[in-house]
Order: sequence, then C-alpha cells, then structure tokens
Amino acid sequence: MGDAVGRRMVTQRAEMNSVLDKLFRSKGESTHYELYKLLSSYDTETLLFMMAKANNRTVKRQISNFFTRLRGAKVSLTGRDLKHLGFQPGPLYRQILDALLEAKLNNQVNTKEEELLFVNENTAIPAA
Repeated sequence: MGDAVGRRMVTQRAEMNSVLDKLFRSKGESTHYELYKLLSSYDTETLLFMMAKANNRTVKRQISNFFTRLRGAKVSLTGRDLKHLGFQPGPLYRQILDALLEAKLNNQVNTKEEELLFVNENTAIPAA
C-alpha cells in the first residue's frame, strides 16, 4: 500500500465517527443528494467499515441505500451539451451539473430530455 493510500485511509477513518453521527442525527430524513454528498468521497472499505460499526438500523440502511441506488449516479448531459446550449465553459458548468445531479438523485429528472428541460428552465445563459 502506498503512502498516499495509507494517509487517505487514516483520514477517512478519523472522519468516520463524525459521518456516522451526521447520519444518526438525520434520522433517515436526508435527501438522496445530501446522502450522496456526505458519502461519495469515501472508499468502499471505509463505507463497509462504517456500516459494520453503526449501531443503528437506520444508519445502516442509509449507507446501504447509497451503495445500491446512489453511488453510481451520473447525469446524461456533458460540458459539450452545455456548450451547445450556449453556455460559456467555466465554473458555471460545475454549478449546473451539480444542480442537475441533485435533481436526478431526488427523482426530479430521469431522462436526458428532462435534464435539458431542467437546465433550460432553471439556468439563465449569461450575456457574453
């Protein structure tokens, strides 16, 4: 195991109790997007360890939900699509794609067409 991997594991392990506490305090009422943002940066091994360490069924269910339904979530639109819609490349792309991911995870959009409609309805194209 490389030094970087070892440091990452130690850091994630140190954050584990805080993450488990946040999951416990949410009482399973977090949106899918909130759950995704909380857990997506952790390695599989760390998440499995969290699940094993959790003493609460709701917390275990939240981590399981992340693994089975949320972990691989992606939006269909790309930066190229945003450029074709008239947006200039830059930090705005990340904001749009994050908002789109939130909408997808919270079941507001499902298809590429719905994603396009969401972007058109929720984002103004800044003047060049």
